[in-house]
Amino acid sequence: MVSTTRSAYKVMVLWPVLAAIAVLYFAKALNHTAMFMITAAFLVCDLTCVLLWCPLRLLIKARCCITKNFYSWSLFFMALLVWELYILMYSERFWEYSNETPECSNCTNKLYTQYCRKLT
Repeated sequence: MVSTTRSAYKVMVLWPVLAAIAVLYFAKALNHTAMFMITAAFLVCDLTCVLLWCPLRLLIKARCCITKNFYSWSLFFMALLVWELYILMYSERFWEYSNETPECSNCTNKLYTQYCRKLT
């Protein structure tokens, strides 16, 4: 129990960094471009940590993030099932030639219908 608490304290140190970034953004010290770059950096770090090297093993003495156990396999198969259901239910979203929504004949926006008439 004590080791778990120490591990939680180590992770808790990271939260003020995220809070500081949010405060800087809302104080208009960071613009959208800076926030995008920070988000991209976090994404790269996250992918590196999960796929290549798992620092949680060192930081909180936990097992690796991508250990394949029953729960990870069940999530994988549920995602696969949902994917297949969506393909069956909404095939027009996944197959370019069956999607009729973006065609000019189905357009409801006045600006785009004028543009579509020029194309035809």
